[in-house]
Amino acid sequence: KGDPILPFYITEQYASEVDENGVPRKIEVVLGRSPQPGGNVEMFDADFHIGNRMKISKRHAMIFWNHDLQVFQVKSICKNGLKVNGQTYAGSSDGKSGVPCTLESQSCIQVADGTPLYFLLPKGRPSV
Repeated sequence: KGDPILPFYITEQYASEVDENGVPRKIEVVLGRSPQPGGNVEMFDADFHIGNRMKISKRHAMIFWNHDLQVFQVKSICKNGLKVNGQTYAGSSDGKSGVPCTLESQSCIQVADGTPLYFLLPKGRPSV
């Protein structure tokens, strides 16, 4: 059900802040709607396009690193919500106060009842 979604990777290029050791403090990745075939790509500024169904907002959800809790979280950044592991998390009218949900490896994220996205963490940390 839904659009096919290719794997994507959250890498250091999405870190907008790092500490003195180069460890990311702030990572934000926006998931959103793709333009229709032949549509204006410039209007769709999500980092990862997750389908072109109209129920998906241009900027629908954000996966981010919560440095204080040392976890990745996801939240809706539009009026529409999302589901994580079957539980609904509401969006917000202002697009900023969506309820965050902590992600674990293999968490299932669903936007607009579309194709499930699976959040995967690497098995181990690389040695420095």
